[in-house]
Amino acid sequence: MNLSPPPKIRIRALLGALAVSILGPVPAALADAKIGALGTIVPESGITVLTAGEVIEKILVRPGEEVKAGSVLVVFRGQQAAAAAVSHAKSVLQSARADAPLAVHLQELKVKQSDIDLGFARERLQNLNKMDAGSVSPQLVEQRQYQVSVAEMTLDSAKTQLQRVEAEAADQIRAAENQLSQDVARLDQTTLVAPLDGTILDMSGHVGEPAGGQQVVRMANLRAMAVSAEVFASDVLKVAPGQKATVSSPSLPNEISGSVLSVSRLITGRSKIAQVLIRLSDPAVAARMIGLEVNVTIEP
Repeated sequence: MNLSPPPKIRIRALLGALAVSILGPVPAALADAKIGALGTIVPESGITVLTAGEVIEKILVRPGEEVKAGSVLVVFRGQQAAAAAVSHAKSVLQSARADAPLAVHLQELKVKQSDIDLGFARERLQNLNKMDAGSVSPQLVEQRQYQVSVAEMTLDSAKTQLQRVEAEAADQIRAAENQLSQDVARLDQTTLVAPLDGTILDMSGHVGEPAGGQQVVRMANLRAMAVSAEVFASDVLKVAPGQKATVSSPSLPNEISGSVLSVSRLITGRSKIAQVLIRLSDPAVAARMIGLEVNVTIEP
């Protein structure tokens, strides 16, 4: 049996041995060489884009201004009418919540009184039945029985009405709450509010112009800056979170140090690259150069 390796494997082995004999082993310094890449300065948490579709009525902020989460940035047409609708809906809900318990309480009093009347009618009938039959006229007994029947029907009717009043009161409160919720949602659509603490990067549109569902504000948290570096697939396995890195550019006054924050698992594009996020140690300068292309050097 012939156990010798196939011709192709023998040729590769011979070529490999020849290369080692001529060039020698690969130096350890090359195996541990620094990794170079191109990157772009970005806010670590990304850029938030806010859009709207109404006509702009007021612009309350400027590019470069720092804002808190919940701050109103832009007011759109119809804000005053929407605010008035919310105020009216709150008033209606307040009245419904105040009137409902009163209506229920009044009906509960009617039920209680009907129950008392029924007890009184039954007691009068029982007292009449205790008397000698000869001393009581049949007409009086029939009258007392009729009074008991009327009292029973009155009590049943009052109980039924109580259930109806309770249901109507709950429906009125629910309808008022739904209306208020809808009006508040419409009011929210008339203002553009900052979803986070951050800095306004730029504004689009002018007062009197319809936003048309387009971008109106771009903002970001600039307290933490990073570089999104494009690392070739051949180098990705050499990069791990925590490795030191250096960022440079002719537009920067000095190099900025940093460390690898995350390494993407996705290899994309025809160039076969992965995104590596590098947190910068000094965000002050980087925060003024968002989008700048920089050179990145990652230490082994």
